[in-house]
Amino acid sequence: MLVAFYITGHGFGHATRSSEVIHALLRDGHRVFVVASPHLAKSFIINDLLEAGAEVRESHFESNFVQTDPVVINRTASFKSLRDMIANDVPRILEQEIKWLKSVDPAIVCLDSPFLPARAAKRAGYKAIYVTNFTFDSIFTYIAPPADKEVQADLEFVASCYRDADFLLRLPGHIVMPAFTRPEHKVDFSMLPPNTSPSQPTRRHIQLPLVVRQPRHGLDVHATFNIPRDQKILLVSFGGHSLTANTWKTEELLPPGWVGLVSDREMPVDDHRLIFFEMSSVFVPDLLSGGVDAVLGKCGYGMCAEVVAAGLPFIYVPRPDFAEEHGLVRMLDDYGVAIRMEQTDFYGGVWKHKVEEVWTLREQLMVKKGYAMTNGNGNGMNGDYAIANGDGVYKSKCVRPRLGRKMIHDNGAEVASEMLVRIANEGLDWTTGYESPESPVDTVTVNV
Repeated sequence: MLVAFYITGHGFGHATRSSEVIHALLRDGHRVFVVASPHLAKSFIINDLLEAGAEVRESHFESNFVQTDPVVINRTASFKSLRDMIANDVPRILEQEIKWLKSVDPAIVCLDSPFLPARAAKRAGYKAIYVTNFTFDSIFTYIAPPADKEVQADLEFVASCYRDADFLLRLPGHIVMPAFTRPEHKVDFSMLPPNTSPSQPTRRHIQLPLVVRQPRHGLDVHATFNIPRDQKILLVSFGGHSLTANTWKTEELLPPGWVGLVSDREMPVDDHRLIFFEMSSVFVPDLLSGGVDAVLGKCGYGMCAEVVAAGLPFIYVPRPDFAEEHGLVRMLDDYGVAIRMEQTDFYGGVWKHKVEEVWTLREQLMVKKGYAMTNGNGNGMNGDYAIANGDGVYKSKCVRPRLGRKMIHDNGAEVASEMLVRIANEGLDWTTGYESPESPVDTVTVNV
């Protein structure tokens, strides 16, 4: 079976999670054609898919989503880019994508989460299936000026493209997606954050378990970065965005006994407690499972999912313009441990109190959940945790503790692959009444 898989270039989180679904399809013997922007197509994530056997096609099919820095959207530039594309490029893009789809004749078109390819798929006569936790009409509408009729017209066009899709495989951390909301339930975007609950009525969807990259190789972070064994490690990462702040107050930066591992080589900060590296030089799940103790960053799906899967506490810097954040914070509250650090504290280098707070919370939850350390110092490869019975006897061993309120299933990539194949082969009738593999049980699971 041939799958055409369109991936947006707006943030690496889409590519990292899509790569897991694509790997699952490839393992099952299917052929996958990845369609991505030239920038994304040259990334280390897509190169990894090429090595696994995927085929890649570069194409321009979306506008630019412009950010001023890792946490702020440039609204004016983003809406201008959208307006220019809709006014000037849509007919050409549709023609090129329809022509290409017909030339390769896929069994199904999968999308995460560009809008225009859904219209191209419909006009070419192919089923279009989204695998995502949000659609960009939600993101744009959340920050759009309601009185600007031109912007509102553009957003209606975007929404109409999403409505051309046939089905949604919905990821955890989702927010309201209007194209998949029943028509009788009007979405009030002025109240978008409170409307992010899982009970939001939707049509044409299946809820997936967590789609997340898993560790591939053993990595000893302390040894790799020459960090003393008695030091705890705070990973600082903002999804590939450069951190240009130079006002960090080093005396308030980290608690004693902590080292910051920062994924940015361009930072102008000279502090022996900070170690800078290039994120593309390591596989992040290996990093998270290899000795990192806590993470500081923004709420993007990739990092949130991988932090949750690794059982690590997370400190997030809010991005008030990003509607997606509300769904991801809910996911972190359900499945992990997370607290908020204000932007002023982050850019001012006042991290110490939040690092201490999240570590204390993590230790309290460890006791509450019954975890105990069986050897080493608890840093990834150097120690193991176990859940203990009341008499102190260990009942199951795990590499990382699960500290959230709900059970976590992280086999979403395999489930998504199975769903895509079944939809391609059997259509959509079987999805009515399908029971989601996502468990509602409030408990904890361990890797035995």
